[in-house]
Amino acid sequence: FLTDRRLPVTNNISERALRRLALGRNNWLFVATDEGGRVNATLVTLLASCEMHGLEPYAYLRTCSA
Repeated sequence: FLTDRRLPVTNNISERALRRLALGRNNWLFVATDEGGRVNATLVTLLASCEMHGLEPYAYLRTCSA
């Protein structure tokens, strides 16, 4: 980034993505069962995929459940 000014100085996008995992890790300690852990992992993966593809997660879940 020192020679090419088009490159960003920070990596905020990557840090924000990792922060979600770090905060969630503390919450996931209290998942009661293995099945609950699998459901949580599936939901987190679905929400991350929605975000990655520019979809609004709540609207996506509403249309999929209809």
